[in-house]
Amino acid sequence: MHIVIESNCRFDIGEDVRLAMANIYVGPSSVLRIGDRTGFTGLVHLNLIEAKAIEIGTDCSIASGVWMTTSDFHSIISLETGARLNAAKPVRVGNHVWIANQASLLKGSLIGDNAIIGAHAVVTGTVPAHCVAAGNPARIVRDNVTWRADLI
Repeated sequence: MHIVIESNCRFDIGEDVRLAMANIYVGPSSVLRIGDRTGFTGLVHLNLIEAKAIEIGTDCSIASGVWMTTSDFHSIISLETGARLNAAKPVRVGNHVWIANQASLLKGSLIGDNAIIGAHAVVTGTVPAHCVAAGNPARIVRDNVTWRADLI
């Protein structure tokens, strides 16, 4: 477990949360929220940069190797205007979401309740509730689903 918490930030953890292994950086003025009964099943990387938030709902299962980040870690600048082109954005994961091995949720990702993110998926936008998203870039491959941790 490696956690760095900078100044003026917030780290809220719900009840019965299982952080088996984690590499967490909560940058200045950033907010990390992890809901009740959410668990990490292996090493998970959470990088909160540039005063943004990562919010993970309740009853989520997050597998080994998952990355979540609010930033690209470097600025991309327009040569014409000098303006920054890649602003940081929050990441939000709904309730009862399953994120499989090695998936990446990049800045601006929004995952709806009861969604499933496939192994090695790269999410850059919205995954609606009750959908399965897979691939690079992630796309919806199935809808009208939910998931259970037990094998029936």
